[in-house]
Amino acid sequence: MEIKLPEIPKDRKALEKRTKSVLVELVLQQQAVLEQLVAEVERLKGLIETDSQTSSKPPSSDLIQRSEKAEATYLEFSLGWCDYEK
Repeated sequence: MEIKLPEIPKDRKALEKRTKSVLVELVLQQQAVLEQLVAEVERLKGLIETDSQTSSKPPSSDLIQRSEKAEATYLEFSLGWCDYEK
């Protein structure tokens, strides 16, 4: 999943110079990105929850590859969704 982030000035003064309509557009773009990220996190959480190690499914039915699973677990840990270290 590729997410295109809106270009937002990092400098507060540059933001203060923007018009209200430009700022509203930036907020709407950020909201769209946030919704995409939440959807991706939910998709990854669903993949982690149902694999051959957490259910009675055979290993051949796992949809997620080991590298993706490690990445998803790292994401889960780094966002504070789990309370253990691996």
